[in-house]
Amino acid sequence: MSKERLHTIRIREPDEESYVVGYGRPPESTRIQKGELRNPFGRPKGSLNTYTLLQKMLNGKITLVENGKRIKVTRKFALLMRLLTSALQGDHKAAALLLPHMLTADAKSEAAEEKVKGLSKNDQSILENYINQLKPKGNENVKN
Repeated sequence: MSKERLHTIRIREPDEESYVVGYGRPPESTRIQKGELRNPFGRPKGSLNTYTLLQKMLNGKITLVENGKRIKVTRKFALLMRLLTSALQGDHKAAALLLPHMLTADAKSEAAEEKVKGLSKNDQSILENYINQLKPKGNENVKN
């Protein structure tokens, strides 16, 4: 194959008399000039989108009083705790919001259990020994 160019692109400047302004053919005076920036400052550095702002807000800590004790939890945890409390008190809308997430969580935990059951007996014993090593030393009498 030869080293010739197969395609050449010709850029033609519009003539005063033959150039027609229309779709895809803007007037010459409104075209972007070479080296000109239409958004010179762009998006400011460090600006956050809505998803990132929501994540920051939900991961922020708040202090709650539970059973007479002050505890610090994330806003996300507090929101889910309030939703669960409402559902347990008979709020049907809260229960309807919570139920699909409960089913998804159950399905994920069952899938994880199935993966563990699929291990060989040797692998299961290694995994159990490792889990027992991670447990605190004072809880030998507690069963799972």
